[in-house]
Amino acid sequence: MGRLGWLVLLGAFVFATPAQSAEGWGVHFVKGEYEDAARLARAHDTDESWAFAARATLARAETAALSKTQAEAVYGRAEADARRALALNPSHVEASLNLAIALGHLARLRGPVSLVAIDLAWA
Repeated sequence: MGRLGWLVLLGAFVFATPAQSAEGWGVHFVKGEYEDAARLARAHDTDESWAFAARATLARAETAALSKTQAEAVYGRAEADARRALALNPSHVEASLNLAIALGHLARLRGPVSLVAIDLAWA
């Protein structure tokens, strides 16, 4: 799936939670202000807000011109955001999806050896 496909997938959830619009998360996301959207979401410390922060961080990683090191850091942040959402609600579907996307990108960036490390970290 190309970048546009990922953006469509990620954007499909923008208005899934009414609080997003009230808090401005969705507005920043739609404007392409992914860092601001993630920052606002993280401040609320709910499973929904952390899942949204992961989504916004993934969108940033997909749309920004990043070096490999920068991309690893951004995908790592998306992973951490998704894991925080799952810590609050282990059955949160979107957080699980965001975690899978982040881990997939990290594995691609780090190469085959890291797949073992990611698998062990997941256990």
